[in-house]
Amino acid sequence: MKVCTVIGQVISTSKHALLQGQKIMVVKADGEEGGLQVAVDGVQAGIGSRVLVTQSGSAGAELTGGEMPPFRSVIVGIVDEETSK
Repeated sequence: MKVCTVIGQVISTSKHALLQGQKIMVVKADGEEGGLQVAVDGVQAGIGSRVLVTQSGSAGAELTGGEMPPFRSVIVGIVDEETSK
């Protein structure tokens, strides 16, 4: 799982049936150069949100109800604040 920042949204007129009604966001992993990726939004995140992204096929299956979703990256949480010791 990675902490990322949402930097944009993908607009698509044609996509896989399991992605219908799903928001696809562009995210950048915090603390990494480059490394942009797309992730399906499971928590209604917005541009500028710091989010938790998992690379789990099972998270995608749970989000869409499909056994073999056509994606692996899913936004599963929004970071409100971080603390460290």
